[in-house]
Amino acid sequence: EGLETIKQFVSYEYLKNDKKEAGFIAQEVQQVIPYAVAEGDDGFLTMNDRPVLAHLHKAILELEERLSVLEKKIG
Repeated sequence: EGLETIKQFVSYEYLKNDKKEAGFIAQEVQQVIPYAVAEGDDGFLTMNDRPVLAHLHKAILELEERLSVLEKKIG
């Protein structure tokens, strides 16, 4: 379930080197998609965005299907 998966963590906006960035907190993503997060040799968490993107893609397809059903009901 793409939509249910991505609803379990939040996206954030923040400043990095005085530039606006956006992203996720690895610990939050790790609780939902553990294979998207790994611990580096330095002990810091690193995150692979590809699993998140795959779930976002799935969520868009799910929402498109819901929209189609609603359009048929009101059309």
